[in-house]
Amino acid sequence: MISFLNAVLHNEPKIVDVQILNNESPKLVKNGLGVRFDIKAKVTDNTFVDIEIQCRNTHDIAERAMQYLARMLTENATNNDITEELKRDYHYPKVIGIWVLGQNVTKRNSAISEACMTFKENDRDDYQIMSDKARVLFIELKKFKPRTIDKQHMLDLWLSFLQNPENTEVQNVDKDVDQAFKTLNFVSADERTRAELIHLEESRRDTDSERINAERLAEERGHKKGREEGREEERRKNALAMKANAHAMKTDGLSNKLIAKYL
Repeated sequence: MISFLNAVLHNEPKIVDVQILNNESPKLVKNGLGVRFDIKAKVTDNTFVDIEIQCRNTHDIAERAMQYLARMLTENATNNDITEELKRDYHYPKVIGIWVLGQNVTKRNSAISEACMTFKENDRDDYQIMSDKARVLFIELKKFKPRTIDKQHMLDLWLSFLQNPENTEVQNVDKDVDQAFKTLNFVSADERTRAELIHLEESRRDTDSERINAERLAEERGHKKGREEGREEERRKNALAMKANAHAMKTDGLSNKLIAKYL
């Protein structure tokens, strides 16, 4: 993973160690949904990385990428008291989202596109980066079409492997890419391991589905209960209004029979 990250990020930052973190991010509000990162890792003292593998274009990739970056920013922010008035000085980490995409999701020509917060160009100012605290990289594998693979270029080797794991042209070139080949071949050849991975993935999806359905059911029950309570309150108000109207009618001298007719 270190080799892959350094290749994609061009050693900015230079990564020498990776700490895999809990990929579960709890929901922020009672009726909200949590986030499950594919891979969440800490790569420097102040830099966190999210790696997502997405086979299909679900047409919400950009929105999800921003949401995931925002989660990592807020979850890993720190603050210190710097004055007696408890003024806060917030220190945000650097967060990087890397999305490996099986289908194209942008209209850009390059296989790798990077985005961060920028100032737009106008009639007096040029384009300028506002902050690189949050960066997202889209790797669109279908756009990677080199005439020849530069075997001295680690990014070419990794993109070739991701695009086609059976590409023998990039085998026996780099030890880290070779290790990825070996791991993939082991998982593919070992039926028991493959079955266990499939079972774990299906269990995860079932758990997610059950959780989402349970939350929706609870929300629907809450809405139903709220509607019933609202109707009950409306009936109570109507009954009070009818009693008030009946009292007013009696005051005006109307008989009980006429009051019943009107109400």
